[in-house]
Amino acid sequence: MVRVLFLALCLPALLLQSCSKAQEATSAGSTTVAAAVAPFDFAAPVSVLPLPKSLREISGLIALDGERVACIQDEKGQFFEVRLNDGVLLTKVRFGPDGDYEGLARVPGAWFAVRSDGVLLRMREVDGSLQAAEAFVLALPQRDCEALCVDRDGTRLLVAGKAQPEGGAAEQDRRFVYAWDLATAQLVSEPALQLSVEAILAAAVARGLTTPTKASKSSQGVPVAGPSDDPEVAALATAPPPRAHLALRITELAVNPSTGDVWILSAQDRVLLAVDRRGALVWLHTFAEALLPQPEALAFLPDGDLLVASEGRDGPAVLVRFAARRLPGASSK
Repeated sequence: MVRVLFLALCLPALLLQSCSKAQEATSAGSTTVAAAVAPFDFAAPVSVLPLPKSLREISGLIALDGERVACIQDEKGQFFEVRLNDGVLLTKVRFGPDGDYEGLARVPGAWFAVRSDGVLLRMREVDGSLQAAEAFVLALPQRDCEALCVDRDGTRLLVAGKAQPEGGAAEQDRRFVYAWDLATAQLVSEPALQLSVEAILAAAVARGLTTPTKASKSSQGVPVAGPSDDPEVAALATAPPPRAHLALRITELAVNPSTGDVWILSAQDRVLLAVDRRGALVWLHTFAEALLPQPEALAFLPDGDLLVASEGRDGPAVLVRFAARRLPGASSK
């Protein structure tokens, strides 16, 4: 009798506690869903714009305003101005000899282009054209420099090499972004941003984001209902499942002016990712090969939309525009 009375007294409290925990779980789940909403509408591009033949190997991109972009390509020392609504080439200006030009940036009074060998060119506008005024050798630890952008405060450039660091597993896991100080015209010795490929990949998998995959080295195959005489079916039955993989060879950089997050392209992975200034993952998106077969350049428009450009393979280069997604409660500014 005492035990029955005890349960009768405790049952309402237990039910109340259970409901409270369920509400907390529902609330946490809602927060997770909200946090998992992409900052841009990657599923429905605003536009997919074919670019002129001269930009088939586009390698650098900046927004001049809401209607025009400036581009370079990695074989010619030429600057291109393209209209956003129809892809018409408005201007083509030579600024230097042919070479492997990869990144483009602009600050008040000067333009910058970086070559893959780590030479940074500062250019100035003269009578409506660009002229290379100075050249600086960037002593980056990683070779094959492709990424260049202006940082949020406008006092420095961010630059990165694409090559994987040499050394053991710990060294090869790291990626670095460096800063070039505009006032001193010097590369800052300490990295502006340090990344761990393993940590970024783990965070993306934990959040359920779609990542690139690679054939697994595991010898354990995928179980099937029973044996098959069909060689193709048998091969699929014994093939190990693919695993999440990220090479993260930095192809381009851009800073989101509204958040300060650093957005990074890796053409090898067809991946675009964003990290905060501690190197923690903010977002990761893997592009379909049919849309962006080799994404090489990106830029933010004044209205917050994102532009991503891909080199052409079986067709012309393309410039894809993604609308910024405003979450409930976000500022309209």
